[in-house]
Amino acid sequence: MEDDGKALRIGQSTRKYPFEPTSLSMLSNGRLYHKSPFCEYGLIMSKTADKLFPLFIFDDHGYPVSFRWKGETYPLTNEIRKLIEPKNI
Repeated sequence: MEDDGKALRIGQSTRKYPFEPTSLSMLSNGRLYHKSPFCEYGLIMSKTADKLFPLFIFDDHGYPVSFRWKGETYPLTNEIRKLIEPKNI
């Protein structure tokens, strides 16, 4: 995370991409993804994902449905999960 949570840093580069809480998607394997400027989605590094994990609200099946960020709750679109794991939706 960069710029007080307003951007994600891409890899080890200096490039940044706007952070959009609603675009976060967690797969059944626990990996966390966010939309990306290079392809449809990018993997959030584990260190960052571990910090974000407590901010998720989960449904009865254990999937995140909302994300608490900066005093607001954002519903997740789970668009990335729908692309990668359509049978689990």
